[in-house]
Amino acid sequence: MLWLGVCWVAGVLFGALLTGKPLAFLYGAVYMAAAVFREHAPKWMLVGEFQPSDGEFYTLAVLALVYIWRRQNGGAGNLLRQPIFWMIALFWVLGLQADRFWADWGLPAAMVWLAIQFDDWITARWPADSIRRLLLCGFIAAPLYLTSTNDLKTRYTHNLRDVILDANDPALQGWMPDAGGIFYSADMSFFYDTFYKNPQANWRYITGFEPALMPEDDLTILRNIQWNNHAWPAYQPWVKKMLPQDRLEIAGYAQPDIPELEWREGAAGIWIGRKPGPK
Repeated sequence: MLWLGVCWVAGVLFGALLTGKPLAFLYGAVYMAAAVFREHAPKWMLVGEFQPSDGEFYTLAVLALVYIWRRQNGGAGNLLRQPIFWMIALFWVLGLQADRFWADWGLPAAMVWLAIQFDDWITARWPADSIRRLLLCGFIAAPLYLTSTNDLKTRYTHNLRDVILDANDPALQGWMPDAGGIFYSADMSFFYDTFYKNPQANWRYITGFEPALMPEDDLTILRNIQWNNHAWPAYQPWVKKMLPQDRLEIAGYAQPDIPELEWREGAAGIWIGRKPGPK
């Protein structure tokens, strides 16, 4: 555990140095983590990586079977003296609080441990130039390649059909926020799509990289919108706060029933609302 802690601290410090602004990086990481867990919001409202893991019991079963197999063949060693075992165990437990602990640290450690077990077993039985070793590695690599490269459920291509708001689109002139305005939205994916399409835009977003960074009153409004399944009345506090340069985005197939605003469908299923101009 001591060596694990030393390696973790060294890795964090080295990674922070590579950013060019190590103090700002470390402060931002600690502040964001503290802000997320200080809020005590229901887990289902948080972004996916902050939601708890389901326990990954299938992965644990695979690890257990491989361990039993290696023990029967005189391998695996004393797990309690292996830092990688403690890394797997520690981050599996923490993953029950937030899945990112398991996905970012626990699962990679488990993959490394599995690779070590198979590598030791193969090395002990076949020389490096054995055709059997080549065939076995090919048999393992082939399904990994196929499952990594196939477009299962359009996981690689579904974004190609997305229509993203572009401030240079003549049809949207006057419908994007004016200079200094705020784009109100309860959808983080809308922020990511619109921000990366319009990186030099001179407006701001009320919901950005992490909801916990929002002003406290706006975060309360966002959580209320989520709690009410994005019902239109839940947006009223933002509607009342809006200035003429601001805009409100709501996703849906029907125009939002918020008569205080003028509406336009900026893209399929993306409605933009603004304060009415002078008649």
